[in-house]
Amino acid sequence: MTSLILSHQLIIAVQTQKKELKERIEASVLSMPSNISLHAFLYKSQIMQFVDRTSFGYLGAIGLIFLLFSVINMIGNIETSFNDIWKIKKSRPAFRKFTDYTSMMFIFPILLLASTTITATLTNEKLITLFDHVGFGKLYLSMLGLFLPVIALWAAFISVYVFLPNTRVKALPGIIGGVIGGTFFLSTPVLLF
Repeated sequence: MTSLILSHQLIIAVQTQKKELKERIEASVLSMPSNISLHAFLYKSQIMQFVDRTSFGYLGAIGLIFLLFSVINMIGNIETSFNDIWKIKKSRPAFRKFTDYTSMMFIFPILLLASTTITATLTNEKLITLFDHVGFGKLYLSMLGLFLPVIALWAAFISVYVFLPNTRVKALPGIIGGVIGGTFFLSTPVLLF
């Protein structure tokens, strides 16, 4: 979902930057030494015609399709790895792959985004004041800020471990795997830096 939003914003930005692109090309041609700039001026009109004919919306759509294909391919590779771990020989049908992978494309980024924004939300001054008036201290708020992002991250990994393999995964192994995987994911920056 996040990648789709970023792609849409990129398409809009590129469409509005067509004029700036032309100005940059012209400025770079003008800044060239005189013996090179003469040849560059000859090709400048061809370059400008190419920029005018370029459909940035079409180019963005191709990029979006490529992005979706890459994400679905990556999720398919993850499913294959999980199926190897659980010793599942057959893959799920194509329609079910599409529906399950699409669900994962939306659920996982939302939970990851939730895990990163909960801390910022809980440090909001108005929320801190509200919690102080209600009777919850800053300790309670800091504990929420510590555990809620971790729980959201665990939920993201649990959903991957439970729903992605082409078999019925029991709840307890899925939860344990999600908690361990999420904890490793969370501790990687701490261990590396």
